[in-house]
Amino acid sequence: YYMVLQGLGQDFEPVIKERNLQKPWNEMMESFRKAALLDPWVVMNGAPDAQFQPNHLAMQGFYLLRARTQLREISNILLK
Repeated sequence: YYMVLQGLGQDFEPVIKERNLQKPWNEMMESFRKAALLDPWVVMNGAPDAQFQPNHLAMQGFYLLRARTQLREISNILLK
């Protein structure tokens, strides 16, 4: 999704600027980027709040959920 949205951001840059979506768009892209780049050496399935054995699936899910929420915010702005 990150790569597709990156291309869409370039194609629709005038619309993003016209609707003042630069900040929400960049935040959404950063969330997708962090989810895509999460690449631990060892994937642990620890407790969500653990510091020494983190839950990598929960962390990736957090970034994706945040990106989805930001994407909804962008779509709501575009619908106005």
